[in-house]
Amino acid sequence: MDNPLVSVGIPTYNNTDGLRKVLACITTQTYENLEIIVSINATPNHETNLECMIICKEFKDKDSRINWYFQLNNIGCEKNFDFVRDKSSGTYFMWAQDDDWWSPRFIEKMVEGLEKNQSIPIACCPSVYLSKGIEQKTRCLDKLSVYNAVGNGDLGLAVMGMWRRSELGKYEVKQYPKDMVLGIDHILAVHVIMACGKILVINDVRYVKGYTEGKFATCFHYEPFYAFNSWWWMIKTLAQSPYIPRNKKMVLPFIAITNLIRATGITGIQFIVSLPDNPIKTIVKKKFFGAN
Repeated sequence: MDNPLVSVGIPTYNNTDGLRKVLACITTQTYENLEIIVSINATPNHETNLECMIICKEFKDKDSRINWYFQLNNIGCEKNFDFVRDKSSGTYFMWAQDDDWWSPRFIEKMVEGLEKNQSIPIACCPSVYLSKGIEQKTRCLDKLSVYNAVGNGDLGLAVMGMWRRSELGKYEVKQYPKDMVLGIDHILAVHVIMACGKILVINDVRYVKGYTEGKFATCFHYEPFYAFNSWWWMIKTLAQSPYIPRNKKMVLPFIAITNLIRATGITGIQFIVSLPDNPIKTIVKKKFFGAN
């Protein structure tokens, strides 16, 4: 196998400890032909900004594969993710968030899998959420379905795998609402599954996703109808896609129905979470958010 260049984009914001850990994880991967692109999104805390820059310089002094940038003005989460992608030049690309972790051979195994499966644009691996230092249930990601996509966090985990960089732009959601804070990643994954038939899952490495308790519930309050927005933009994206064969689009009505039901259920959960404290709310928060 050749050693094609892999671009690793690290969008970071207000997380000095996480930035240090993710750089340590990526720079010690067994696969060495990397370009590592860090974008520090400005925070109001100048000391934090400065510490992030010092960390980047410290790592770059030891590893010339790193290039880092500081955004003088906060450009927002989505644009920071776009920035590191747009700066990349590798055959393959992956996002590396500043609170996540990967097995040492993750990149090696992803490249190996994609090189052997040239028709598949993305590879991922079994994934697990890390909450308060405790690993939750492992998601194997080998049974991802377009029929329960809305609100499906496992699809988001798949998107955080490795992409064939030339293919990534094909499947992105175009002109989605700027205030839509959840759902874009699973729309992206569904588009790939519909167009290509599958997402490649490599089972002998692992991805660990850092998870902040209550963060998802906070997003619920910020965008109360995100599930319906996700549903609409997913169906619209799939219907308009030139990459999905016409015969596969015949199942879109069924995908629309099952996901509309799911969106309705999620919105009901949001409503319950917004109510004053009561026994039902406690049960729902425990089941869906891991909160006490």
